[in-house]
Amino acid sequence: MLLPNPGKLLSAVSATLTDAVLPELQRGSGYRQLKAAIHVIKRLQRTWDLYHAHVHKDNEDMLGTLHQVFDVLDGSCHGSLLADLRPKLADAGEGQAMEGINDPDLARASQANLALQALVCEIEERLTGLDGSDSKVAECRNLLSNLYRRMVLRDSVYVGDTAVAKQATRVLEF
Repeated sequence: MLLPNPGKLLSAVSATLTDAVLPELQRGSGYRQLKAAIHVIKRLQRTWDLYHAHVHKDNEDMLGTLHQVFDVLDGSCHGSLLADLRPKLADAGEGQAMEGINDPDLARASQANLALQALVCEIEERLTGLDGSDSKVAECRNLLSNLYRRMVLRDSVYVGDTAVAKQATRVLEF
């Protein structure tokens, strides 16, 4: 195990920049840029170890919800509406790894996350053009709305929004 861990290292860098370097700078562009950099470092310090679980949970949730949407529509007059998207769902985990992420598994999961989000958006766009009074369409819209809510709550926990995180722990299953 690496000690100090990345969170401790980032915390030390942030504290040093805040306590020793920032007070030595005159107010102006460089001062503001350093404050922004300190903010980014503090955010990384709070979240560096959460990204892996966050992306995997998001992917699992999106996949589960999308399968539910396909299942609901398969048994309706709108069954053919998403037929061309089924292969995209099956291929969402395939493809190139995301640049900037060193862990191969996490890089693939991150790329899959983007592909799944694009698929969710595409499905939502197609549902938008349908009659909302149709019970199957309404059910699918509700499934997607609940998915978005869960994703926003997970994102809030991930970025360290403590007020939302307290609410989210009652809603989300960690």
